[in-house]
Amino acid sequence: MTIATNAVAAGQVVGAVTLETSDGPYRIDVSFQAVGAPPPGTPIAEVVEYLHAGFGHYFVTLLASEIGPLDSGAIAGWQRTGRTFRIWSQPQAAPATVPVCRFFSARFAPKSSHFYSASAQECALLRSGSDWQFEGDVFHVALPDALGMCAAGTVPVYRL
Repeated sequence: MTIATNAVAAGQVVGAVTLETSDGPYRIDVSFQAVGAPPPGTPIAEVVEYLHAGFGHYFVTLLASEIGPLDSGAIAGWQRTGRTFRIWSQPQAAPATVPVCRFFSARFAPKSSHFYSASAQECALLRSGSDWQFEGDVFHVALPDALGMCAAGTVPVYRL
C-alpha cells in the first residue's frame, strides 16, 4: 500500500491510497478535513491499554507511575495491546467534559479488577458500597449527545 499526498492546506489533505492487489494496483482518491483540533496548550493526555492474558483482564492508565512498572514487567503479566485513546487531563481544558472515576476491588480474588465510569450516579453508588475502593477521578471525557453521537473531533470509547 502506498499513500501519496497531493496537497495540504488549512486542515485539508488531498491525495490517494494505492493498494497492491492480485489484480494489480487499486487506487482510491481521498480527501480528509481535520476537525475538532484542540486549541494550543489544551492539556490532552494519552491513555494506554494493557492486557493480562492469564486473567483475561484489560486495564487502562495514563499515569506514568503505573505505565513504567507495567512496561518494565515489575507488575507481572501485563502487556500493552497497542491501543490508546486521548482524553482531557484537566476539567478546565474542555468545559463540556465530565470526570471519569476509577475504583479498585480485590473481591474477585485471585483476580483483582478496576472499574471506570463517567456517570456521576454510578460513581456515587459505588462509593456508597464496600466492594469497590474509590481511587479518584483520573481524567475527563466528553459524553455523547442524547442520540449517542460523539462531538466532532472525538471518537467513541466503549466500556464492556
